[in-house]
Amino acid sequence: MSNLFASPHCTLLRAQHHIHDLNAKINEFVNTKPWSHAVEKDIDGIHDLHKIKFARRLSPDLPNILFDAANNLRSVLDQAGYAAAKASGNTRLKATKFPFGPTEKAWRDNLAGGCKDLPPEIRTFFASFKSYKGGNNTLWALNELCNTSKHLSLVPIGITRQFMTWGRATISRTIPKTLPKAYGITWNREKYEITFDRTAPGEIVQFNHQTDFTITVAIEGIQGVASQPVVGVADQMMRMVDGILNDTRALCRQLGFV
Repeated sequence: MSNLFASPHCTLLRAQHHIHDLNAKINEFVNTKPWSHAVEKDIDGIHDLHKIKFARRLSPDLPNILFDAANNLRSVLDQAGYAAAKASGNTRLKATKFPFGPTEKAWRDNLAGGCKDLPPEIRTFFASFKSYKGGNNTLWALNELCNTSKHLSLVPIGITRQFMTWGRATISRTIPKTLPKAYGITWNREKYEITFDRTAPGEIVQFNHQTDFTITVAIEGIQGVASQPVVGVADQMMRMVDGILNDTRALCRQLGFV
C-alpha cells in the first residue's frame, strides 16, 4: 500500500515546493518596498489624487508558479484514485480520477463516467467533497486554476488589497481589509499604481508610504478566491488535498485492500 501511494505523496511535495517558491518571491518583492507616494492633480484641475506608484512590477513568473502548484495538487487527487483502485484489485483502471465540474450537473456526469472504475466506497468518499462551484469552492477553484491556460490565460496576480492608515490634518482613518468602493481606492494595472485618496485644496494628508502601507498579492479572475491572498489560497488547497490523500489511504486500509 505504501508503494502505491508514493507517487501522489511525491507530487504533493512538489506542489509544496512551488508554493514555497511563490511565497519567497512575493516576500522579496514586498520586503524591498518598491513603491512611493505621489500626488497628482485630478482631471478637474482642483482636487489632488494621492497615489502609490511602484518602481518595479511583480515577477511575470508568479502565475506560472501558481499554475504548476495547482496542477500538482489536482494530480495528487487523481493519483490517489488510481492507487485506491489498484489496491482494491480492480483491473480496470481507466476511469479512476477525482471528480470535478463547473456545475453540479457537470460534476455528477463526471462522477458517473470518470470514476466508474473506483471502488464504490472510494467513489462515495470522493463524491462527499462536492467539488463544483457552490459545493466546495476551494476544490472548484483549484480545478479552475488548472484550466486557465486552456480556456483563458494564466491567472493574473496583482495587488488588489491594501492596508493603509493615514491622517488628514488631525483626522486619521484606517482602510479596512475589505476595501469598500466608498473609499474610492482604485488599482491601475497598466500604470501599476494605486489611487487611495482625493483631497480638496488645503487638505493635508499625513502619510508615510514606507510604514503606513503594505500589500498582499492576490488572485484575480477566479470566482470564489478572487482578491484573496494567493499564498493563503494555495496553502488552503494544499491542506485540503493532503487531507483527502491521507483519508483515502486510511480508507483503503479500513476496507482491507492490503
